[in-house]
Amino acid sequence: SGQDTLIDAGTGSGKTLCMILPALLDPTAVSLVISPLKRLQVLQVAEFQSYGLTAACVNEDTPNSSEFWKSVQAGDFNILVVQPKQLQTYKGHLPRLAQALRNSRLPKIIKRVHVDEAHSIHTAGIPLYGQPAFRP
Repeated sequence: SGQDTLIDAGTGSGKTLCMILPALLDPTAVSLVISPLKRLQVLQVAEFQSYGLTAACVNEDTPNSSEFWKSVQAGDFNILVVQPKQLQTYKGHLPRLAQALRNSRLPKIIKRVHVDEAHSIHTAGIPLYGQPAFRP
């Protein structure tokens, strides 16, 4: 219905289903899942794929393959699971995903943004481990 939704639920309560169902119901749209932990990203992608969805992780380990990034920009993935730092200048450069969001049709086909592990949002605005604060 076009309404924003906030779901606050504990571990194991089915929040992932809230990411899967919209993607299954509208497979032409792209969902962006912001997830700070690489290990969790890998598990989420595997779960999304078990439902027949195309999904990929975007983090500092993502290959710089032009074929992969063309697929991302074309909307070939139902779900992109991304680290927050992939959305903004990081260590002096603009990551490929941030570039794609600024210079392609990708923003037009992203219909949903899910923030997983939202309790970590507060750390995005403070310097950690000698790194500057993340500011999307």
